[in-house]
Amino acid sequence: MNGLGERCGNTNFYEVVVGLANSGTPVDIHLDRIYETAILISQWSGVNIYSRAPLIGAEAIVHRSGIHQDGASKTKDMKKGAYRPIDYSIIGRHQNDALSFTSQSGRTAVYEIITKYGYKVSLAEAAELQPVLKLASEKEGELSSERVLDIFREHFINVNGRLVFNNVEVIPDENRFIFHFKKDGEAMIKSVTAEGPVEAALILLREIGMPVELIKYRQLVVPEKDKLWAGRGLSRIVLKANDKEVEGRGVSSDTLKANMRAIFCGVNLLYKK
Repeated sequence: MNGLGERCGNTNFYEVVVGLANSGTPVDIHLDRIYETAILISQWSGVNIYSRAPLIGAEAIVHRSGIHQDGASKTKDMKKGAYRPIDYSIIGRHQNDALSFTSQSGRTAVYEIITKYGYKVSLAEAAELQPVLKLASEKEGELSSERVLDIFREHFINVNGRLVFNNVEVIPDENRFIFHFKKDGEAMIKSVTAEGPVEAALILLREIGMPVELIKYRQLVVPEKDKLWAGRGLSRIVLKANDKEVEGRGVSSDTLKANMRAIFCGVNLLYKK
């Protein structure tokens, strides 16, 4: 199957078969069993599959440089991609392109990795995160998808800055909300009367000199692929100030706190020190 027992010179059978099929030549072979068979032979024989082996190697589908990642992203839904000759599902490998992050990667890699986890992220946000990841990669080497997700969380979800949200107490009979937070390191408690918590938060922000305009917000659930926070409430709130729009994201098992964290996150992104 993969040249076991041969020192050199013999072409791998699976490569010939896939090459023929890819050029339109009928082959009486179960192509969809090639990848699984290669793995089984490797396990039974104790001989690892070379990471750069065509079609079946771990590195065969990985793209690291910015230009390759951009091409892979733009052609990911095609049967043949910019840098791959086949749709790998025909050999039973159900992933066509894998993007990791290196110091040579661009915003496309950031976008693809984050959206793979089910989060919505804009290309502008991906471009903003790219230099942060580049710096981390220069120190740590190639970043795994999980490490990229960690850094995304740190810079775009529950972001602390000038404001740090601690808690909000609700007095329903009085339509009153008591906020516990820090501003520029100073602990503060403020009471606000309003119809709802989002309105109360906006009033609070005006009172402390950090006004924002609410553009839109959504209440969702953290995607299942994010194993750390899966199932928790996710609030996405778009805010505007000084002609700049940002999306604040807040995560909590409490929907109210997720909303507040999203608002405070957005304010921190708008009013950086």
